[in-house]
Amino acid sequence: MLALALVWTTIAVSGFVLVEPAPVDLLSIGLIVLLPLLGLAQISLPLMMVACGWIIVSVGGFVAASFAFDTAVAIKHTAVTLYLSLFGVIIAAFVQKDATRHTRLVLTGFVVAAVVAAVLGIAGYFDLLPASGDLFTKYSRAKGTFKDPNVFGPFLITPIVFLVTFLADQKGWRRMVCSLMILILCAALLLSFSRAAWAGLVLALVLCGYMHFIKIRNTRFRLRLASLAVAGVIGTCLLVIIALQFSQVAELARERVSLTQSYDVGPEGRFGGQVKAFSLLLDNPLGLGAGEFVTRHHHEEAHNVYLSMFLNAGWLGGLAYLALVLITAAYALQRVIKADSSERLLFVV
Repeated sequence: MLALALVWTTIAVSGFVLVEPAPVDLLSIGLIVLLPLLGLAQISLPLMMVACGWIIVSVGGFVAASFAFDTAVAIKHTAVTLYLSLFGVIIAAFVQKDATRHTRLVLTGFVVAAVVAAVLGIAGYFDLLPASGDLFTKYSRAKGTFKDPNVFGPFLITPIVFLVTFLADQKGWRRMVCSLMILILCAALLLSFSRAAWAGLVLALVLCGYMHFIKIRNTRFRLRLASLAVAGVIGTCLLVIIALQFSQVAELARERVSLTQSYDVGPEGRFGGQVKAFSLLLDNPLGLGAGEFVTRHHHEEAHNVYLSMFLNAGWLGGLAYLALVLITAAYALQRVIKADSSERLLFVV
């Protein structure tokens, strides 16, 4: 029970990453050792293959680090990547041990982390607490307990989807509490002004709702789901209308709804940087080493995880990472298609 409480606590503090190492880093290192020792991690052959894939990514990263101008920075980045990947494998093994119970434990911790970060993000955006504006916002956008709004926004997506599916089964005060948390998370995600997060939330809710609709044959549940969808659309519209009454929100919203920004275009813009990154990865099959693209070739990161992985870990690491993503997606899709109504949490994750 103490180990389960530690897992929940680790996930619940995962939203606080204003400093490094963050509390979640220290706790997760302990879980990497503790969960297998206590028999709370079931490591199957597929998970061993995933672990091997991440080791290959790390090997590519360490090889690329030898070409970096600042080798220490590149090695540190690769070591952190290896530690995070091992933690991901252990959490997957923990979930595999008792899928429904452990998934619910992880997701409830995730909700707590997201709600705390969202409340602080909203407080910071409207400067409701002393110094909260400086601490919890960046570029006039809410970032909560994260370093960047573009990380804060996507972090809120999974908890929102989980709470929406959870809401369908609740009544009375539980439904009210659940609805309030969804409202807080959606408001914070809106104020992050992350266009990718906005699109990601819409896509996630549509896919999850579609899977619920086709997998659960109960007519009453389908009607309830449809009612929630209509209420959600109306509620979102009202939330946006209310938010736009604040001049600072309306002004930034007009800027962010554009598909391209001034910093996106041109050779020194975001898209220009991605062109540079693609050219460099073709010319450097062993990679540049982590951090080298910003240090020597462009003023900011490539803003594309796949390009960055090829630059940081060479073709070996980049292809291994791409394979991990595609195989995981294919396996997850196959698993969801075969799932029945008793495995609804699969539709969320």
